[in-house]
Amino acid sequence: MMVIDEIRREIASRFGFRVNAHRMDSLEEIVQARSIKNGYSNYLDYMAHVLVDNNQEWHNLIDRLSVKETYFFRSPGQFRFLEDQIIPKWIKEKNFTRNHQHEKPSIRILSAGCSTGEEAYSIAMSLASRLRYLQGWDIHIDAWDISGDAIATGMNGRYLLTPRLKKSIDHMDSSYEDRFFIREENGCEIWLQTIPKVKQLISWSVRNLKTDISFYAERYDVIFCRNVLIYFDYSDQQALVSSLERALALGGYLMLGDAETLHLYSHSLDLVPESSELIYKKNGFNEAKTKTY
Repeated sequence: MMVIDEIRREIASRFGFRVNAHRMDSLEEIVQARSIKNGYSNYLDYMAHVLVDNNQEWHNLIDRLSVKETYFFRSPGQFRFLEDQIIPKWIKEKNFTRNHQHEKPSIRILSAGCSTGEEAYSIAMSLASRLRYLQGWDIHIDAWDISGDAIATGMNGRYLLTPRLKKSIDHMDSSYEDRFFIREENGCEIWLQTIPKVKQLISWSVRNLKTDISFYAERYDVIFCRNVLIYFDYSDQQALVSSLERALALGGYLMLGDAETLHLYSHSLDLVPESSELIYKKNGFNEAKTKTY
């Protein structure tokens, strides 16, 4: 068990990913399976192997530990705010910039911890539905996740129509399925394939949020980072909040999960009162709000 504890600590150090006590059995099962797959008969030899392997095997471990639970238009209130408040504001303000600078207005959005891609595609569908002429905009949606398998699924953009997926589609505008998916039938299975119009808006990357987000200063108009903070220890949570704030452009929005209020952390973001869900805005370089209990 000491080896498992050491691997758990190393995972937290490398990725900020916290393995809680109730998940230690899962970690041990994963380590056991990876030990056998790599040809090691005991954990000590496997540990020596992963300490030498500085990248790939650690990603194999985190890939199997990460929870890939997501669906289209999760937290519908945030997407309603994006479609009804943020995008119309961009149309007005960014088009003004284009008229004066003779260049395409840019939109930069990050789906951080995007899992298998449903969130990134939901963002792309929202943009495609509200912007009349997509070619007139310089749009980049970055979709990041620690799991290479999840990113591969997102890049493919093809989803089996399970009862769970069907339920998630109910969150969408009733026209979106016909407009943005191609339905494929394979025997008794039905698959939904995202169309090129939305796929081309998204760039996919395997990224470590503990380290990689810190390089992006004032880049994004909107960041979705839902249900990521809950897997970090407090010190890493504070560091991530600071990095996300830094990565937001002035006037940008941060979308968080239902249980991820920022009242425990130091930051300068303002909670958006118009939404019942957790949306924060970067209004300016005010004095950082101090945590309260």
